Amino acid sequence: MGEPVNRDSVNQTAYDRRVIRSDYLAIKTLINDEREEIGRANSEKFNRIIHKVETIHEQVQKPREQVADAEAIHDIINILNVSVKAELNEGVKPSDFVTLLLREYCYGNETNALAWGDIGLFSSPIFKKASGCNTMVGPMKTQLKQRKAMAPRKRARLTASVRPEELNDADAKETETDKNIAAMFDILKKLRTVKLEHLVLNRTSFAQTVENIFALSFLSKDGRVQINVDENNCHLVSPRNGPTANEVASKEASYFHFVFRFDFQDWKLMKDSVGVGEELMPHRRHKNVSTDSHSDQNFGDSPPIIPALVKKYSRNCGMSSSAQLSTSFYSSSCPHVLKTVESAVQSAIAKERRMGASLLRLHFHDCFVNGCDGSLLLDDTSTFTGEKRAAPNLNSARGFDVVDDIKSAVERVCPGVVSCADVLAIAARDSVVSLGGPTWNVKLGRRDARTASQSAATNSIPRPTLNLNNLISSFQAQGLSARDLVALSGSHTIGQARCTSFRNRIYNETNIDKNFAKTKQGNCPRASGSGDNNIAPLDIQTPTSFENNYYKNLINQRGLLHSDQQLFNGGSTDSLVRTYSYSPSTFNADFVAAMIKMGDIRPLTGSSGEIRRNCRRTN
Repeated sequence: MGEPVNRDSVNQTAYDRRVIRSDYLAIKTLINDEREEIGRANSEKFNRIIHKVETIHEQVQKPREQVADAEAIHDIINILNVSVKAELNEGVKPSDFVTLLLREYCYGNETNALAWGDIGLFSSPIFKKASGCNTMVGPMKTQLKQRKAMAPRKRARLTASVRPEELNDADAKETETDKNIAAMFDILKKLRTVKLEHLVLNRTSFAQTVENIFALSFLSKDGRVQINVDENNCHLVSPRNGPTANEVASKEASYFHFVFRFDFQDWKLMKDSVGVGEELMPHRRHKNVSTDSHSDQNFGDSPPIIPALVKKYSRNCGMSSSAQLSTSFYSSSCPHVLKTVESAVQSAIAKERRMGASLLRLHFHDCFVNGCDGSLLLDDTSTFTGEKRAAPNLNSARGFDVVDDIKSAVERVCPGVVSCADVLAIAARDSVVSLGGPTWNVKLGRRDARTASQSAATNSIPRPTLNLNNLISSFQAQGLSARDLVALSGSHTIGQARCTSFRNRIYNETNIDKNFAKTKQGNCPRASGSGDNNIAPLDIQTPTSFENNYYKNLINQRGLLHSDQQLFNGGSTDSLVRTYSYSPSTFNADFVAAMIKMGDIRPLTGSSGEIRRNCRRTN
């Protein structure tokens, strides 16, 4: 077989795009030929393959070559992963493979460490970021099937005039698969573009999720859908015009293969990434399926089910308030609100950089209690005891005076227009940006609650003493996934915590760096009641800069709170913590997505609630 051209001794400034492709193609062929060898430990051929890729990668300079290079490396990582998987009992996920590359070529002393570090950082988010798709080429813990040689089966292609439900001969009875394909295509025609995981997931049935994947595969193969990856590495599905009869007859039609490897663990991951009620395909009840079949019943890890059709009907009737939020909500009624809030936030943080973390925390604590409705800001009245007196907020939540100043500035520009809930949402974003973090477009249009509940705050806000399972459950109750939990916890890269919240950890827990614990003990006495309000930074290195040091601290067992260290303690979120620790771009992207998602938690819109003029009291 041909091998890539060895250009080590040739001083070329760049490759032609076609040469890059041919060289990479030769490497892919080499991988296929040597698949048994490269799956073994300490494989010399594996190292040779990596060296060949590295040699080509060093020559890439022009933008179009960089695109071809990135695509090829992505492809080679997939092929290497599948090849290694075939030789191992448990298989290996792409994220694990990239981690191995980083460990071997980035953390060591190789001369080309930087290049492979870039490759690893580029490749890992592709699998990690795509919601519900992060194990698309991951392991299925079964033996690979040995398929018999078979003649290709003739199957009618869809033409422009053929609907999916007409795939079979006219005399043949319509099957459940035909109905499923037709239902999926109808959804795509109505919605035009949807996220892949929303389209295929059936939250209550692993089997029906697999059937939905088959339906999508048929539509893709017949040229009726296209699957693209957006800038956030999410897979988007759209309908497309099928080939015409003339194109089919002239063999000019092009068809696509959709490859999706999926197992039970992937289904559970997908459930975490899709909010309850966001599934698009209807649940199908089969008469021949026993109701107590363990394969399609509750597994104890799912939140209560809201039928997708009910959710969609509510949206159409205007009952789903989150659908009414918009980034342009105040474009006419208060066009300067964003600049006004930004200026006030920057002024407050200039006086005290810690205030950025305080404002961000207010938004988080507000949204977790009956939704993002500004109820946290209400003072007590004769009719209710508010959220400020709840244990998670008492002597802890701060920044209310700053919120008052921001609201007053907004009222001077647009009196009675912008809600306190929206002020909190904008201020949280501006705080992150002011401290060096990512930005995003804030959806607006929330209205303010007329009451607040101390007990709701006590029960809804996650406590710093929770273990990982309880943390995940707490976030799932708000429609947030485990991934959202880990990303949002990254906000602890800024801010401070009181001694009472970490005393037990620094004196009694074992999964903590001893020197770190000793340092914290100096300002937090063991005896309860002594120094309770003394504070310590959540991120010991850069407590007023928004970056990913928080995750590096967790890996080094320097998480200040018990709940922090639970994210990296031998559990299901360890790998995500590692990813965020070496990929700030992945963390930033996931944090932004989670913040937008959190801002959508049960807001009041339309005629519900009010627009408070003073955030501390109702009108």
